Amino acid sequence: MSYAKARDENEREIVATLHDIGASVYRLHVPCDLLVGFRGATFLLEVKRPKGGKLTELQEAFVQSWRGSDVHIVRNPSEALVAIGAISREQAAKNTNRIQ
Repeated sequence: MSYAKARDENEREIVATLHDIGASVYRLHVPCDLLVGFRGATFLLEVKRPKGGKLTELQEAFVQSWRGSDVHIVRNPSEALVAIGAISREQAAKNTNRIQ
């Protein structure tokens, strides 16, 4: 099975935002994109393009078989912050509405 060799273009901004709040971020290639440490917890994040982007067969199999914490699919910095518990969904919605 193969996986995309290029990183999603929005990943750089997501990683920068996570670093800005003090999270440690390690870029992976498989089974997901980012391993994030924040406030003593570990999170798995899969970065997808803002519009579209489905899990590969390998990623889908990993998500189904993984017995650890959830694998979060994120498309922007706000979703990443929600995934690691840095902000609430309500805060993220306010930030998104303010940007539009």
